[in-house]
Formats: sequence, C-alpha cells, structure tokens
Amino acid sequence: MSLKNFHLLFIALSVVMALFAAGWALLDARETSSLVAMGGAVIAIAGAVALVWYEKQFLRRAREMGL
Repeated sequence: MSLKNFHLLFIALSVVMALFAAGWALLDARETSSLVAMGGAVIAIAGAVALVWYEKQFLRRAREMGL
C-alpha cells in the first residue's frame, strides 16, 4: 500500500470516527439535555466536514503532482 493510499484510508477512517463520536454525543444530549454533549456533537461534525474538505484538497494536489 502506497503512502498516498494509506493517507486516504487514514483520513476516511478519521471521518467515520468523528461521525461516530457525533452520533454518540447526540444520543447523550438527547438523553440528558446536556449542552456540553450538544457542543461536542457540533464540534465532531465540524471536524468530519473539515476532514472531508482536507481529503478533497489532498486528492486534487496529488493529481496535480501526478501521484
């Protein structure tokens, strides 16, 4: 497995983990009405979105470089 493919896999798994954490925080926020849990969910979703954006930029740059 090349370093590029490993990087893509690692980022994709990080997105899945961030979405899992967001779901967990949303369930906790629903059960406890906790604003802290809701904030955690928002941060996890923002992190997942940022990781998807980063992966798209990485793919674009890799194509430009011919990798």
